Amino acid sequence: MQKLLENWRKFVLSESLTRSEIEDAISDASFNSAKSSQHRWSPRQPIIDYYFDERLGKWKFQAAIPDGTDDADKWPRVPKDGTWSDQDIGEFLIQVREPIQMNLFKEQSSPRESMTMPNIKELRTFLEDNPEENFTINIDNPVHSYKKFGQDKSYQLPFDYGEWPELINPADDMGWDLIIVPSASGGSSPAQNLKIIGVVKYDGEIVPKKKGNDKMIVAPAGNILDGDKKTIQTFFEKINDFKKVEWFSKE
Repeated sequence: MQKLLENWRKFVLSESLTRSEIEDAISDASFNSAKSSQHRWSPRQPIIDYYFDERLGKWKFQAAIPDGTDDADKWPRVPKDGTWSDQDIGEFLIQVREPIQMNLFKEQSSPRESMTMPNIKELRTFLEDNPEENFTINIDNPVHSYKKFGQDKSYQLPFDYGEWPELINPADDMGWDLIIVPSASGGSSPAQNLKIIGVVKYDGEIVPKKKGNDKMIVAPAGNILDGDKKTIQTFFEKINDFKKVEWFSKE
């Protein structure tokens, strides 16, 4: 695999790429191409546009991130100002071919170190200002898998459970945990424009070592169905270590 990747790097850095090769790479990453027909697009996946800059002699690209709203002009974009990325699309194709699906929406020239988010308020503010961070989410336990939550018994999850691996919770020095509402769980990749709408907290009097290891509840565009609330509440009522689910008012 490593040899194949090295050969691919040499190819994209030394040969002229064709539109067909770019289209194939975008498709392989499960993204949408702005050059293709919209009826073929996968919902809520990044839309990649590109063109050949004859002055610079290279392909350039930009991306829009559907957030569940109808106003495409207000969707999060990369670059954020709506211009064309300075990164050559050849580098983009290299990332697509990596064993782990590329993270287009992180700074590529100098990977960012992990950041400690000391509390829920700062975490929410950071994610509001940096919605692209949701593309770093790891789904550790997909819907219908089992998790113990420190118990002897395993519980089947009615939702996707994961973390923001680079946003650190000082309570356990690991990524902040998250729960994706059931109606948005089960996709091939996490739904986008996720907003924190609630939290599940450990009861510090029952399990003091778990205090602060909170589970953020997230939903696309902050929208949650009544059925989602009921499902999550019913699930955590079965585990004595947790407090009653808290729901935040929509801002």
